[in-house]
Amino acid sequence: MTAPTAATAVAPKRPTCESCLRPSVVCVCASLPKLATQNTHVVLLQHPRESRMGIGTARLAHLSLPGSLLKAGLDFSADAQVQEAVGRAPAY
Repeated sequence: MTAPTAATAVAPKRPTCESCLRPSVVCVCASLPKLATQNTHVVLLQHPRESRMGIGTARLAHLSLPGSLLKAGLDFSADAQVQEAVGRAPAY
């Protein structure tokens, strides 16, 4: 058996923040404001492609809005949480 070469060796995965999903060295969690939304329910519907992007603006908004709901997908018509949230009055 041969030893792995630089071309075949897999680099170790760098540490990542579990909240913002950014590399730990550039974690933004401490800088995110927490916006008061006691009477406001925010539902963030995210395209699946954005959920794989490094910038992750929907996730950052979700972290700034306590009690918000973040869902990634294309069709939310069968998602019970989304349907319950948009069924609340008033829905804008």
